[in-house]
Amino acid sequence: MIVITGGAGMIGSVIGWHLNTELGRDDLVIVDHITHEEQWQNLAPHG
Repeated sequence: MIVITGGAGMIGSVIGWHLNTELGRDDLVIVDHITHEEQWQNLAPHG
């Protein structure tokens, strides 16, 4: 299991995407507290 803190940020979202799609990891836990309305946009292109 890999826990990614700050997963809705620019770096965290790219790391999560890479681990999942490029390396096939399906044991990710993404944790974040969205404080800015724009943060969800970091996750949208990867979904």
